[in-house]
Amino acid sequence: MVTSGDQILVREEELDWVVYHRIGDDAVSTVASIAQALGCSECEIDASCRRLEKNLLIERAGEGYRRLSFVESLASCQMRYCSDMPVYMENGVIKVKPGYDK
Repeated sequence: MVTSGDQILVREEELDWVVYHRIGDDAVSTVASIAQALGCSECEIDASCRRLEKNLLIERAGEGYRRLSFVESLASCQMRYCSDMPVYMENGVIKVKPGYDK
């Protein structure tokens, strides 16, 4: 960890880990509430949440984010990377791909 005056600078991966664990299992956390709790800027937290969302660990829920369960994360990963899956996810809804709905 590198320090700069009173500010502690951390690697993105370390911040993502802390943000991921700050988002509750059963609660929706906003960027502003996470930033305030961790003493970071909203810009840093927003970037972290975007990375976590891209990596299928959290998802947007209204004005904030919620942590995905292991099963949700695994299913999202399979739907994204397995081209022969008969389903896909759109805005949090699992849908049958065209041609498979017969």
